[in-house]
Amino acid sequence: RLSRGDQSFFSGRSVLAAPYLFAAGHQAMVFIDERYGAADRQALKADLDESMRSLGLQADFVDQAPAEPLLYEALLERDQEPGKVVVWLGRELGVEAQEVFRRFAQRGGRLLLASAFLHQGNSAAFLRQVFHVQAVKSTSLKGTFAGAGGNFSTRFYRLTLEAPAAAALLSSTGEEVAGLRLDAGAYRAMYFAFDPKNIDPP
Repeated sequence: RLSRGDQSFFSGRSVLAAPYLFAAGHQAMVFIDERYGAADRQALKADLDESMRSLGLQADFVDQAPAEPLLYEALLERDQEPGKVVVWLGRELGVEAQEVFRRFAQRGGRLLLASAFLHQGNSAAFLRQVFHVQAVKSTSLKGTFAGAGGNFSTRFYRLTLEAPAAAALLSSTGEEVAGLRLDAGAYRAMYFAFDPKNIDPP
């Protein structure tokens, strides 16, 4: 499993994004960074597959999450139906790749990005304009969070949000935001400022 014991960020019992992003009749595409180890990659796939199957969905998995735009242009800019979900678990996105994701969202797509590194690159404008992240704390914190399947802890980067983004994941203190949800009208999105493979029991 992705995490230790019964704790899992994406498992069918505890996935935080399912009611918000995933809708019956829409497929999902999942990009997983090739720098994940084989065991972590398989655990991520198993957890996401379990979550989506419980909702009657199937996901297409891509064992790459490059910074360059070519792969995303090929897969995301053809025959898109509003409501399609893209899950991206990577490290960085170049400016041109960011534009592909921005266009995908503006056409009615749904985005879930989870990364401990994305904010460290040249993505401040992308995070602000697409996810309404005003700022990301430059140093990581250790926090405990409540999930539907139980509590978990992880290192994360605290987010400062601006409307219409809303907190989707708050630390146990109720003060630090590690994840957001956004309903921008034309699209929905979620962003988590940590690596989902690094969660632990509290």
